[in-house]
Amino acid sequence: MILAKAIVIFTKKIKMSIEELIKPGLLSVQSKSDEIDAVLSEMEDIPDEVANAIKTAVQKEAYADWVKWGNCWGLIAAATGAGKSKIAIDAAQDVVSAKKTAKILVCVPTEKLRDENWEDEFRKWGLIRLYNKNVERTCHVSMSKIVGQEFDLVIFDEAHNITESNSSFFRQNKIEKCIALSATPPSDSTKKFLLGEANLKTVYTLSLDTAVKLRMVAPYEITVVETRLESTKKTVPGGSKDKPFLNTEKNHYEYLTKTINSLMFNSNRTAQQNAALKFKTINRMHFIYNLESKLEVAKQVIARLPQDERTLIFCANIEQAEKLSPHVFHSKSSDEDLNRFKKGQIHELACVKSLNEGHNIPIKVDNAVIVQLNSNDRNLIQRIGRILRYKKGHVAKVIIILCIDTVDENWYIKATAGLDSSKITRIRFRKEEELVI
Repeated sequence: MILAKAIVIFTKKIKMSIEELIKPGLLSVQSKSDEIDAVLSEMEDIPDEVANAIKTAVQKEAYADWVKWGNCWGLIAAATGAGKSKIAIDAAQDVVSAKKTAKILVCVPTEKLRDENWEDEFRKWGLIRLYNKNVERTCHVSMSKIVGQEFDLVIFDEAHNITESNSSFFRQNKIEKCIALSATPPSDSTKKFLLGEANLKTVYTLSLDTAVKLRMVAPYEITVVETRLESTKKTVPGGSKDKPFLNTEKNHYEYLTKTINSLMFNSNRTAQQNAALKFKTINRMHFIYNLESKLEVAKQVIARLPQDERTLIFCANIEQAEKLSPHVFHSKSSDEDLNRFKKGQIHELACVKSLNEGHNIPIKVDNAVIVQLNSNDRNLIQRIGRILRYKKGHVAKVIIILCIDTVDENWYIKATAGLDSSKITRIRFRKEEELVI
């Protein structure tokens, strides 16, 4: 009886501490993240009401900054799992409360997100009537076709995908308010410029590591499995149609790189040479994407993961995905395997970029195997976000297969910039040794 009373008192104390910590004031919720982390670490389990209170506080804070600093116009950059959709839905609800006939446009990257995900989100919060009456939807690729219209609110989802035609949309229409959402605001200058053209400055930021401290998403560990180009086995087709030959991966990569460098460092390049440089650079990129040696390493890594754990395998292309698993999800597949994975009926799913954005995985996923990074430095964060559903004691494991001494390392540096380096371990893959992940 005494023990039970002590537990009740302790729990109440913890809850009061949380409530005080997340109380709106001069300091933001995320600036208090270390304090909240310390309080939460004392709890055997985190009650749903506490977790929900923290998420609500973050959402309110982001919404307030969107109103205050952006004048209801700007980008909210928050980690996957922070509830960005709810922030946008709150904006939609306030707009309709002020004007019953308000016209709202939701812009998303894909048809699936357009037709299903946002409807599900509005339904979840009991606002399906508002959705049916006030909300229109379109895909990013179709935004340029909308000209001369008036919108009370535009929700621009996955705004890091912005293109020139997307940015022109904001000039070609009369828009009262705009809330842009992204887990991964772009770092490259072109995308930053286009966001600036649309006046979509970042008004709120919640990093992945801060979201971990706040228990909004699961903690993660990254293991980088280092591989090298095959230098003995002749597997790469080359030469001409009439005189074909086989080359090693290493020799072929060095040939491509030498050609690229000779063109790149020529300050007097002709238009033809510029075109050749672009072609060779793309050629090298696809060569790295399709390394047979990396595929073999991926197979061995996947085989050594516990069979009772759920694993997502992120691949460079459809061919690679279908070689690595009998269960796939990509642009040419049905949703059957994806739905089975979400229900826990299968423990493994190989996918391409179709799963990077927008898809909610309602179950705990233990592992993410990143077979191939790419030149888009934001994709890694998007992919990690698929496995970070919070559960007490769950640590998401991310395994990156990295071909060292190649351009793959440049992509890795860009992809992991801003992540906590203490959570990253690099190991060298050797066929003759047991690999422990």
